[in-house]
Amino acid sequence: DKIPTKNLGSSWDLLNGFSVAGNGHISRNIRLSLLAAELVQPWLSIRNVNELELTDDIVPLTSRANCQDYKRVLIPPKSRKVVIEWVVGGSLTINVTKLWYAKWSDVPDVTCESQPPVNIEEQMTEGTPISATSGKTSYASTSGAKTAHFSASMDVSDFKEHDMLVVMVSARVDQDWATQPGNVEPKKPPQSHMANARTNPDWHHESAGKVIQGRLDWFSIPLTIEVGSTQKTVGTLELSARLPYEVPEPYYDAGDDDDIDSNTEENIQPQKNSQSPIRRISVFLICLIGLVAAGL
Repeated sequence: DKIPTKNLGSSWDLLNGFSVAGNGHISRNIRLSLLAAELVQPWLSIRNVNELELTDDIVPLTSRANCQDYKRVLIPPKSRKVVIEWVVGGSLTINVTKLWYAKWSDVPDVTCESQPPVNIEEQMTEGTPISATSGKTSYASTSGAKTAHFSASMDVSDFKEHDMLVVMVSARVDQDWATQPGNVEPKKPPQSHMANARTNPDWHHESAGKVIQGRLDWFSIPLTIEVGSTQKTVGTLELSARLPYEVPEPYYDAGDDDDIDSNTEENIQPQKNSQSPIRRISVFLICLIGLVAAGL
């Protein structure tokens, strides 16, 4: 009988593999299952624009067909640069990650529902790195470190009022998965979809209407940046209305329309969306349910 009867673990600190208190066979296998789901496909998410924290990429039961409006930010006119921050997941090793931007009219093949065409970078401008461009995710850490956040800036000084820019971040990950150790037989390349999907652009398989196409570079859901008007837009404002109770209104200074320095402290302060009573009640109920479950 190999069914374990002790050291099963508990729900205490369940997702922390470095915690001794609740660790055990069950909790360890729950984390392993979650890791397997996480590593199915690399993903990236743009989290901040000029220090403004954006809302979630994925909203259940909503369509991303109207890509330019799905994830959209307004910046002041005459801005010289915009700072983008993002994270990379679905992988262990981040070999390189970059920021890309262009006018929407220059990249008509980009959508919010699939990865962009190969070599889309040739139609876009690369951002200037601020942070490191490589690293490890938290799953590859032996010390419990969090996944690294990356940042880069984009020069927007040449764009005009009301220009619509598309911003994406890319990453090439886990390239060591394509390398077989020298002491392993037989000498064959990787056979799994998981390894080939991120290391072999020639990998292509179809089954039951589903397609697995390998690629080297993975991209985030596009972010739209709209250059504001001369109404003296103050700060960076998220215009996305991905939830029915989040409909932000543009914020303008009541002053005159004289030229302003859009990189002053006054104009880079983010204007955050206010939270509705529905969201606050939902958060409260979730926390209450969690406390009750923890006490059972």
